[in-house]
Amino acid sequence: MIDVLVQHQAMRKTAILYLLLAACGGGGGSKTDGSTDTMVFHDAPPNVPAMITISGTTKEVTGLGQMNPLAGVVVEAHKASDDSLVTMTTSDAQGNYSLTITTNGVPVDGYLKATKATYADTYLFPPAPLIANFSMGSVNCLMPSTIDSLYAIAGVAGGHVAGMGTVALEVFDAAGMPVTGATISSTPAYTYRYGNPPLNSNTSTQADGIAAVLNAAPGSVSLSATKTGTTFHSHSVKVFANAFTTTIIQP
Repeated sequence: MIDVLVQHQAMRKTAILYLLLAACGGGGGSKTDGSTDTMVFHDAPPNVPAMITISGTTKEVTGLGQMNPLAGVVVEAHKASDDSLVTMTTSDAQGNYSLTITTNGVPVDGYLKATKATYADTYLFPPAPLIANFSMGSVNCLMPSTIDSLYAIAGVAGGHVAGMGTVALEVFDAAGMPVTGATISSTPAYTYRYGNPPLNSNTSTQADGIAAVLNAAPGSVSLSATKTGTTFHSHSVKVFANAFTTTIIQP
């Protein structure tokens, strides 16, 4: 139930990545013991502990790449099946937060929602259910005006449409590295942009693996990526009006 449940080993992403994807982290790998960047599975699930703890820092994005700890952000864990609230907390004076979830031995299938007055809501979806502790859940908070600026940078005709949402994602390979030359798609189909920075109208991912789905209608959206020689797992996320939904795509 984390913001994509990944954090790239090298925290080298800047500008648009921080604005779009740092909320969801970055990175990969395949360990499931809580010691590395990814807490997801695609085959038979391993033993799941009785309790899983999700923790991280909430931050304010005040400009391209400029982030400061942000106190008082409400972080909620929700079930993906019915959107019901599981647990919640509020980040402290340093922006730190921690959530503990009872698993009953079953992978945790859900997402995080981060809210604070005057900021756009951020929703953070993993590519698969959580099966271990995760301690690198960075949540970045943006003002609505920042969202509008991102659309202007991306050169989207008409800009951000009120009531529509944004999906920010990054494509990774099996080793947890960003994929160049991957083409993203969604069902339903929307406007796509690539790059960091700026988001642009290239037809596939660049070295950063970053892509975005823009002006998506609220509701469920299936995301996938294609590249010759690599098979990626598709998964669905939920888009919310005037908010960010963040995730990754991986093999």
